[in-house]
Amino acid sequence: MVSDGLVRTEVGRGFRVAPVSISDLTDITAWRIDFEIRAITESIRRGDETWEANIVSSFHLLSRLKSPNSDAPKEEWADYGKKHSKFHDALVASCGSPWLLYFRSVLFDQARRYQALAVQLNQSLVYRGDEDHRAIMDAVLDRDEETAKKLVESHIRRTTDVVLKDLDNSLAFTTNEYTGESAPTKKRGRASASKK
Repeated sequence: MVSDGLVRTEVGRGFRVAPVSISDLTDITAWRIDFEIRAITESIRRGDETWEANIVSSFHLLSRLKSPNSDAPKEEWADYGKKHSKFHDALVASCGSPWLLYFRSVLFDQARRYQALAVQLNQSLVYRGDEDHRAIMDAVLDRDEETAKKLVESHIRRTTDVVLKDLDNSLAFTTNEYTGESAPTKKRGRASASKK
C-alpha cells in the first residue's frame, strides 16, 4: 500500500493513512485522464473480438446493479465496486502495455479513495455514471477513438466534480489536507446535505 500511495511511512512513527487534499485530487484527475485516454485509444486499435465480448459482458453485469446508496451495506458497495472496476478494466485491457495498465490502476484506486471519502462524509454521492458507461462502451465498440476519448475525459471530470462538490457541501477540511486522524469541522452557515 505504500508503493501505491495509500499509506505513508514516517521515521520513528510507523505507518499512517496518506492524507487527502483538493490539490491531490486535481492532480490525480489530470493524470487519470491522460493515462485512461492513452489506454483506451491503444485498446481500440489493438482489440479483438474477445476484447469486445469482455467489454459487453462486464457492462451487462454492471448495468444489472443499481449504484448503492450511502447507507447500503459494505457488501453491496464491494460488489458494485468490483463490477465497476472490471468494466473500466475491460475497456483498456488490449492496450498492450503492462506499465500503462499498472499506473492507470494506481490512479484509479486513488480516485476511488476520494469517492469513498465523499460518501462517508456527505452520506450522498449524487452522480450516477450508468449512461456514461453505455455511451463509452458504444464508442469503443464502434472503434470511434475521438468520441471515446471525449466521453472518458467527461466521465472522469464529472465524477471528480461531484466528489469535490459533495466534500465541499458537507464538511470543510480543517486545513487543505485531511488525514482521517481528526474529524473535519462542519462549515458554518451551511446545512449538511440530506440523503437523496
